[in-house]
Amino acid sequence: MPLLSEVDGDLERDTLSVTGSTKETGVDAWVVRFADPVITTHYVIDAHTRAILDAVTTQRKSGTRFHYAYSGDRAR
Repeated sequence: MPLLSEVDGDLERDTLSVTGSTKETGVDAWVVRFADPVITTHYVIDAHTRAILDAVTTQRKSGTRFHYAYSGDRAR
C-alpha cells in the first residue's frame, strides 16, 4: 500500500498483511504484519473493538526489537 514517508516526504510502498488469528490474549484477535524498507511490526488486534493489544517492531538492519505494551483498559 502507498504511504507517505515521514523521513523524506516521498511516497513509499509498504506491506500490510493479515497473517492469522489468535485467542492467546483471551479475545478473538487478528495477527497483522506491517513492513517497510526499515522495519517490520507484528500487531495483535482485537477483532471486535479493533484495539491494538500487542505490537513488536523489529529494525531490519540491526535486528533491534521494540515491544509496545498496551493497557488492558484500552483494549476493552
